[in-house]
Amino acid sequence: MRYALRSKNLQGFTIVELLIVIVIIGILAAIVIVSYTGLQSSAIDKGVSSDLDGVQAEVTRYQLKNGGYLSSDNSGSGVTWYSGGAVNTNITFTPSGSNVIDVVANKTDYCIRAYNTSASTKKSLTTAAYKESTAGTCDNLAPSNSAIAGDPTYGADYANLTWTQRIGPGMKNWKAVASSADGTKLAAVVNSGFIYTSTDSGATWTQRDSSRSWTNVASSADGTKLVATTYGFIYTSTDSGATWTQRASGQYWESIASSANGTILYAGTSTVSMSTDSGVTWTVTSAPFAGSSWYTLAVSADGTKVVGGPNNNYVYTSSDSGATWVQRTTSGSNFWYKAISSSSGTKIAISQQASTAIISTDSGATWTDSGQGAGYCAGLGGSADGSKLIASTNSTTVGRSINGGATWTASTPGSAGCYDIFAMSADGKKIIAAQSGEYLYTGLYSQ
Repeated sequence: MRYALRSKNLQGFTIVELLIVIVIIGILAAIVIVSYTGLQSSAIDKGVSSDLDGVQAEVTRYQLKNGGYLSSDNSGSGVTWYSGGAVNTNITFTPSGSNVIDVVANKTDYCIRAYNTSASTKKSLTTAAYKESTAGTCDNLAPSNSAIAGDPTYGADYANLTWTQRIGPGMKNWKAVASSADGTKLAAVVNSGFIYTSTDSGATWTQRDSSRSWTNVASSADGTKLVATTYGFIYTSTDSGATWTQRASGQYWESIASSANGTILYAGTSTVSMSTDSGVTWTVTSAPFAGSSWYTLAVSADGTKVVGGPNNNYVYTSSDSGATWVQRTTSGSNFWYKAISSSSGTKIAISQQASTAIISTDSGATWTDSGQGAGYCAGLGGSADGSKLIASTNSTTVGRSINGGATWTASTPGSAGCYDIFAMSADGKKIIAAQSGEYLYTGLYSQ
């Protein structure tokens, strides 16, 4: 009996005990691996932040060298550098590890983005850590085209554009559309018809106000303040279109543009008028009378930079709230149709009937041909940073771009026709499109 008991005490582990030990070892190993991976990702994130500080020091040094400007000739285009592209002798910096750095700037402001595909959070351009000269600059300065091309995940965010026909308002002679910054609040006006508004990105619509000869509409960033023009009056709303107040009268109003807060407004007739109190009072600016009418206007988020084109004449810009204007284009016989502006006013574009739209990245100092536009389809829309664009191509398709107009991809909202009316959310992911005599369409970018 004694021998049997001692023998029993010398037995090995049972299968259950072994399984428990294996599970415990596995848990401990997992904890170690996760901890190591977390420490590694954290170290990469810190490296990204460190590189940001280093590049910011280089950009600041360059700015001080040029008397506070970010361009050697004090033009609108500032120093740029992409670590995966060509060398820029003005920024002598080597990123650590596999960090990616992108520097974009205008005359006085800069945005520096940094990421690493192995980081825990800062893995791409869309999630990059950033440094900016002033708050909001990176919202207005899009990544460089080289950086966009070098980050396939950035393009994936805008890979698929799907269109939805909105039959609620019916088939109307649409004249203009407007969108809030988030794309949820929309407004559309009908020539010799009503105003229609939506608060759910176009899913449902409400008919507003009375039937009038509406010509244009603009919205504040939050969508609460709307301003619309007719052949005779300007009307404003402070409740997303529920009620309207008649304002300026006695003019053949063609165009309207609003600052982000809806306080500063510009309206075009044979001259350009300005309001600094959300349309209550108006003052004629010094804009030159250069054609039959100022058919289109666009303004920066703060309301200080304006771009517009009178019919059959030049493009003009103002950088001092309409106090002075500069003639920009060399051709004086174009029918300018639609102007758009980035939030900063640095990136602007304007379309022309019977020709292609032109684009500027330096507030109108120089222009390039977008290659988009044909016949009399001349619609144009853009995101807040100017990198996402939608434009009429011909009578059946539209063109879309995610790199500021460098390249375009064809898209078709619905049935064949001249889609010449567009508006876009601030991030460029939501679009509203229209043509006269058709349904409204909304577009959505998704992965």
